[in-house]
Amino acid sequence: MATKKEDVKFEDNLAELENIVRKLESGDVALEDAIAEFQKGMKISETLKKTLNEAEETLVKIVGKKNNGELLWFDEIIDKEYDYIKNDGYNNLEKWINEVDKVKER
Repeated sequence: MATKKEDVKFEDNLAELENIVRKLESGDVALEDAIAEFQKGMKISETLKKTLNEAEETLVKIVGKKNNGELLWFDEIIDKEYDYIKNDGYNNLEKWINEVDKVKER
């Protein structure tokens, strides 16, 4: 079982938030308890949002983004890189590998 807040999985936090929402929606909670549950839910919600933002940032670093902000699909990445290499006339494999490594770092 997780001992730190950081060790709690996204899915566990989401399930806990769903339980809190169900509890509050039932209306069978004393006002003081409802406020405490709401505050707990808001903290969990912020944690979930942070986790999702970090996941998106990781994906953007891996695959990149289009001008409209959408993530690139794998075939689009391959096409983009192929066109880049073809249009710049790379004949040197080592130079191409260096360019691919640069893209991975973005």
